[in-house]
Amino acid sequence: MSRGRRLLDTAPMSGLASRLLALSLLCVAGVAGAQTPAVPAPAPAPAPADGAIHYLEEGESLSMLARVYGVPLSLLMARNGITTDEQLANLQIGAPIVVPGVKLSEITHKKPAARKGVTHQLAPGETLSELAKMYGVSVREIMTANRLSEDDASKLRDGKRLFLPGVEKNKQGKIERKPTRLERQALAKAKRLGLGSVAAAGRLLHGYVEERWSTAALEAGRFGGTLKWPVNKGWFTRGYGSGAGGYHKAMDIMSPLGTNVRAAANGIVGYSGDGLKGFGNMVMIVHAGGWVTLYAHNSINFAKAGQLVKRNDVIAEVGSTGRSMGPHVHFELIHENKNCDPAPLFRPGVKRRNGSLARIKYASWPRPGQRPEEVRCAKRTKHPLGHSVMNENPEVEATPVPEDPNAPDPAQHAPSEAPETNDHL
Repeated sequence: MSRGRRLLDTAPMSGLASRLLALSLLCVAGVAGAQTPAVPAPAPAPAPADGAIHYLEEGESLSMLARVYGVPLSLLMARNGITTDEQLANLQIGAPIVVPGVKLSEITHKKPAARKGVTHQLAPGETLSELAKMYGVSVREIMTANRLSEDDASKLRDGKRLFLPGVEKNKQGKIERKPTRLERQALAKAKRLGLGSVAAAGRLLHGYVEERWSTAALEAGRFGGTLKWPVNKGWFTRGYGSGAGGYHKAMDIMSPLGTNVRAAANGIVGYSGDGLKGFGNMVMIVHAGGWVTLYAHNSINFAKAGQLVKRNDVIAEVGSTGRSMGPHVHFELIHENKNCDPAPLFRPGVKRRNGSLARIKYASWPRPGQRPEEVRCAKRTKHPLGHSVMNENPEVEATPVPEDPNAPDPAQHAPSEAPETNDHL
């Protein structure tokens, strides 16, 4: 692929495959040794005052650059004006990416190696989601490094050899992805606060938020009273109170494997791991005021415990880990030992599969002690068979969106955001 062309222009794909890549692939691909570009090379970008420019090359992604240069992915996206998955998909070979806080000499000496990584031979039954979890490499990075379309990924056979970028063997021979400086700092902060452990995750699961955690979350900003829909192109498949006896006190949001999962509100990551049975890879975010949001079944978690995140930051990737039978996000809103229905708080709203917004009564919840009547809350209940999370099949167990014909039509009257408030604890 020559300079100026996109990854989407290079391989035959089904409509579903192109949508998946358009949603989730950050990388660019090219033909090594090409002598003459198909289009003129763009003029060098002016040197920024706050960093240096890295020109994207074959096999590179923004998440790779974030790790190599020790810059938060959210900062890298914000500095380069990248706010949507479509913009990520349109990144081209040679695209100038401003890396804030680094010198030009660092760009030269810390340039990512095109083929740094290891090769893995698929064992019987292994999936890309399992490989992502095993090695800490995102599904989209594996697909890109091996030039796999979504159709290719669904037809992988036992014994196929796949290149896993960005990982290496340590002195003990174990394959690992080394944490960056910023990740180490976040984990150290989590340890000081008593966050990041399975014990802390258990407390957060029941809405027990220590005051120091809520105070730390305020460093990322106030809760704001509403929640961002966490998967831009995801759609509602199952809601709060569904399932046998209404045990499902959560919302399931389906999206193709490898789609970005984003923080619903400002906060601090209280837990990132797979230590709670059934949830698979899970991220829990503590929000100022005592709210907790949970994002489960991810193929990989990008955010680390102790990391401050802003609303809309990429924190994970859609997967099907834990007790799950299809790619989706199991989303929970937790407050004061109760699970609450997040639907009325979502902005721009609860999305149907066709992209339209559900007609429900939307609300905002900016003050902890003033829960709006539209938001139902109840204590967590187990499945009748005794599990907190069952094998969730987002297609088979899908339920209709709980529409309210008396609610304003969101297509004509967009749900409003909560007003600013100073009382946050």
